[in-house]
Amino acid sequence: VHRHLPRRRTDARPGAPRGGLRRPGLRARSLRPAHRAGAPHPGLSCVLGGDPGSGSAIDLPADFSQAAWVRFDALPSSGSARNPRILQKSSSTSAAGSYYLSVRTSSAPGVLSLRLKFGGTTFTLDGVRTLTTNRWYHVAAVKEGSSVRLYVDGVQDGPTFTVPAGAPDANNDPLYLGESPSNSDGALDGAIDDVRLYDRALTP
Repeated sequence: VHRHLPRRRTDARPGAPRGGLRRPGLRARSLRPAHRAGAPHPGLSCVLGGDPGSGSAIDLPADFSQAAWVRFDALPSSGSARNPRILQKSSSTSAAGSYYLSVRTSSAPGVLSLRLKFGGTTFTLDGVRTLTTNRWYHVAAVKEGSSVRLYVDGVQDGPTFTVPAGAPDANNDPLYLGESPSNSDGALDGAIDDVRLYDRALTP
């Protein structure tokens, strides 16, 4: 039984992505980052285009956790690199069933932001901790029942949000890392490592 997010691997060759999406069924229980000092080795952005349809590993269930290590080289408030996406389902945020974990920079000073849709209604949930450039953060979003919490470096970021208790809207679109291809924003300038999706609510 995994109780913490796994420690960074030491067998990866330089420049190679590691970690990856965790399929439903893993019994991880904790979202505490494995370490805080030092950076994990940078991964590479990618597109996961193999969503097989209803119930796939990249559709969110009623309880879920999203987690990643991320470092920003820039956090602009305008241009294509504003509001950088850590992960985004669908090429456009206007698509039914899209969701994202991002950093909102256009209307806030660089805060973690989660967007979900329930029955066509959009919920955008923002943290309060200001994120900066040139350092690694472990970020996470956790939904348990009707409660959603954001975390930065294992500490809750902002209030506990209330959303519908069921699963967010779903679709058959790809999952993008570090990009929002059909929007005028969302291009992440930095690095992402060890992106994980869990079918349960992790705890600190």
